Formats: sequence, structure tokens, C-alpha cells
Amino acid sequence: MGTTIDGYRASVDGVKWFAYFFLEGQVYPKLKRFVPSLLTTPGSITKSWARLIPRTQAIVQTLQSQGVVSKYKLLEIWGLDEKFLLSAYKKWLPESAHAEVAQI
Repeated sequence: MGTTIDGYRASVDGVKWFAYFFLEGQVYPKLKRFVPSLLTTPGSITKSWARLIPRTQAIVQTLQSQGVVSKYKLLEIWGLDEKFLLSAYKKWLPESAHAEVAQI
């Protein structure tokens, strides 16, 4: 995967696909160990019914608010706000994993 999802840029679909790769740990490999603990599969974020699930809306809206569809842009935002995306990501995890993910 390049720095931007080709052909998608900052479209809603581009944000959803970026969120999918992020949740799978492909964007930020330190999160890969949490994939088995996710409360919903990453693939659900690209489904038409995803908007009905609050956690999918939270991560998509958070990414979209800053136009994040690339690892480069995410790292740029994290340079300004290291907690960006943490709240939305924690919605995908059981509460028992919240403290551990906050340490990363």
C-alpha cells in the first residue's frame, strides 16, 4: 500500500478503506496484536450497513475530520495530537485492552 489509497484521496470510500487497513494493523503495525480482540471485524467498515454501527461511524468521522487517507497524513496529525484517533479506536476494543492501547 502506498502513502495514499490510489484513486480515492479524501473521499468517504477512501477514508473507509484507510480505516480498514488501519484496523488490520497494516498502517501502524504495533496495533496488529489487537486485531483478534476487535469487537467488529475490520471488513465491516466497508459494508453498506457500516453507518448503522456507532464504532464505524466514530473512526470514519474522526479520520474524515482531518482528511486522513494516508499513513503520512496520520503521522502528521499525530505529530500535532498524539491522542488523535485513540478514542475512536478504543470503541473497537474491549475495555480490558484500553489501557494497553493507550500506552502505544
